[in-house]
Amino acid sequence: MKWLLFALLFSSVTFAKSSIEAEFEDFYYSNQINPRFCKKNILGFLDSLESKGIDTSEFEVLEITAPRSSWGFGKMIALNSRWGREVAFYNFQTFGYHVIAIYKDKVIDFSFGPEPKLLSYDEYIEEMYLVDEDILLYGPSFSLRGQSYYTRELSIEHVSDFEIKKVDH
Repeated sequence: MKWLLFALLFSSVTFAKSSIEAEFEDFYYSNQINPRFCKKNILGFLDSLESKGIDTSEFEVLEITAPRSSWGFGKMIALNSRWGREVAFYNFQTFGYHVIAIYKDKVIDFSFGPEPKLLSYDEYIEEMYLVDEDILLYGPSFSLRGQSYYTRELSIEHVSDFEIKKVDH
């Protein structure tokens, strides 16, 4: 009997997780996604969940900015953007601000990558904002503080300048 109760509890937790993942994937490919409206996309997703009777109280919505970013000219440098332009195998785009949601330690971002993917926060930062090798982000004639290449160290410095605040939903 205890085994049956454990199996039921475990399967309902698994089902709830896969339900959110399925909803995320469906919404990612829906016509409700707009490439320049990350906050609207996240809040629209939460509204969609609520309209289906799914509790969104465990979701945390975060707004990220990088106002002191010298390499991003006051913007965030995204390297795995769904709508970015290709630069040295990265999909580069800058954001004045960016809004994501966190649910059970997974990041929900409709602007991330070419396909829906739920990652831990650390994995998300690594894949979205950090370079693995030096790249000419703005071309060979660009130089900032004597540096032409955007390096891993500079990308880590860039991420450390992020300002994060909670958004009500």
